[in-house]
Amino acid sequence: MLKKTIAISGALLMLALAGTALAQTTVATSSTAKATAKANLVCIQTAVDAREQSIDKAFGTFSTTLSSALSARASALHSAWGLTDATARHNARSVAWTAFTTVNKSAFSALRSARKTAWATFTTASKACKTNVVETPASEGTGSLGL
Repeated sequence: MLKKTIAISGALLMLALAGTALAQTTVATSSTAKATAKANLVCIQTAVDAREQSIDKAFGTFSTTLSSALSARASALHSAWGLTDATARHNARSVAWTAFTTVNKSAFSALRSARKTAWATFTTASKACKTNVVETPASEGTGSLGL
């Protein structure tokens, strides 16, 4: 009976010491993980800033291009409606709309391309930060710029 008591007491003592050692190891790992996470947050912030600045610049270019195209269309349509010959007026209106549509499609294509490049660069940069960041771009629905 005494041997059983001593054996059980010894086993409990070993478990208690092992639990204390494990707890100390866990605390050290936890503080290291927190320090790494803080460093990674700065890395992700830098990647996000670069992505957003790139998208902002692309949108500025898109906006300027589209504004110029709208002004050119307005001027061309104004001139077209001043023509007295119906065939010439029709042709001038058609040219104005075709030119606008071409610039519009090109501007949207450039914006979409710049956006995809910005997101691809962000994805690569966020992987280098070694975090579990999962950010995805907004979807490009009908009529949406999906910035």
